[in-house]
Amino acid sequence: RTAIKTVHLPKMPKKMDYIPTKLTLTEGHQLWLKWKYTGEDFKAGEFIDGKGIPNIANVTVKGPDSGKQKLEQMFNSGIPEVVKNGQEFNHYLGKVDIGETPGTYKISIDAFVNNPNHPSRALEVPDEAYRNNEIKADFTIQVVPIDLIAQSITATPSQVEPNETATITAKVKNNSVEDQQQVLIRITADNETIYEGRKDMPANKPISVGPVNWKGREIGLHNMTVQVDPTGEFPDVDRGNNIASTACTVKKDGASSSCSGPNSQSKWTVTYQYISGYYKNNRGRRRPIWSTKTVEYQEHLNISSTVNTKQGIATDKDHPKESDRESRGSWAIIPYAKQNNLNANEVTRAGYGYELKVVTNYFTDWETKVPKGYEGTAKPIGGTFIGPKPGEVIAKIYDREGHYLNTVTLDRTSGGNTGKAVWELPKKEGTFLDGTKVIERKIYTDKDWSDGDVFVKVYVTAEGSKGNLVSCTTNKIRIFGSMFEDTQNVRTRN
Repeated sequence: RTAIKTVHLPKMPKKMDYIPTKLTLTEGHQLWLKWKYTGEDFKAGEFIDGKGIPNIANVTVKGPDSGKQKLEQMFNSGIPEVVKNGQEFNHYLGKVDIGETPGTYKISIDAFVNNPNHPSRALEVPDEAYRNNEIKADFTIQVVPIDLIAQSITATPSQVEPNETATITAKVKNNSVEDQQQVLIRITADNETIYEGRKDMPANKPISVGPVNWKGREIGLHNMTVQVDPTGEFPDVDRGNNIASTACTVKKDGASSSCSGPNSQSKWTVTYQYISGYYKNNRGRRRPIWSTKTVEYQEHLNISSTVNTKQGIATDKDHPKESDRESRGSWAIIPYAKQNNLNANEVTRAGYGYELKVVTNYFTDWETKVPKGYEGTAKPIGGTFIGPKPGEVIAKIYDREGHYLNTVTLDRTSGGNTGKAVWELPKKEGTFLDGTKVIERKIYTDKDWSDGDVFVKVYVTAEGSKGNLVSCTTNKIRIFGSMFEDTQNVRTRN
């Protein structure tokens, strides 16, 4: 069966017209469309689609960065139940995408209220009412240079032991003529975020970020970074200075000074952040792609030491020379050394002295592997690791019984902190029995020591190295006879 119902259609108004009155482009580049309704009052549900009123704006940008875009929105949240004659409405259509390059931009906008070409347009009466839905406007925008800078980041202290806490602070700056609001700032430790927040950045005034507490757990060097606008929300003219780095080292409990030999080394890894590319929108506007890379570094400290008694220089009583003063025991020591497979320059008389020379070689490839990205990234962490400094090369002297006597700090006589350097005993002035005064770099044995071996141990502690490297060597000197045996009478009898 068919049921028949009576339906009362709404009375068609004689006039329904939507008229645009104003286009507004805010400082934040937000586009607003204002319009009013003229005609008979009506119930919105009877003549407006449930989706709302379709509004559209075609935008043309001309300037250092040019392009076109379309902003299209349905207006539905502000429609009253009954629309009345003369009622005004304001609709946010979207954000106009202005170029990043500083300069003057001309913005041309062609907008329509109740887009006549939209299938869900609201009814207007008569048909001619659709012809006044268009509004045009031109705007000029000056894009000033914005340079957001990560000035510095500091870890205090810069070295901690496991489970100790360092305080991380940073300074950032908005280097432009306009204040910037709600800029995202991020602090990371080895690419792990330990702080993230937004801050208003006044023009040309540094601001502080932090403090942030960071607990060191894993032994090694950790890269601390501060990033300003890491997601590229602002048209920054130089993204390379949006990041700054420093290091905080977690060292072993109670740094050890033990030594296992002449060669020592350490290795560590560092994670860098750098711009590997850019995202681009339909107008070519760039957003940085931040990537990470972990690299390994190393350092080595190698040392060698030699003693020289000068007794390997043969003397000739019939042809005396200047060196005879230092090698006056060689007439007996050279044959003794040869018979016992010894180096004559490592044998001496009790009461004579010997020279000590130490050669250190320090190498590190620190920050030779910094990734090369866009905008000069990644940024080096900075700092310098060096080899032994003055005061860090010492010789420990022992007697014939193996008892420790004293420590002598060696002088650096050639070379520098890094690479190869030579260290020798400090100069001392002395007077011989015959009244001769000399200035030399020697350690003297005791005149009463019996025959046998004595030792000198060299320790090199490179506190300026990343791993606080320690290397050591031991040299042996053979005592053979006494200084009192080396008179001309004894030499003649023998």
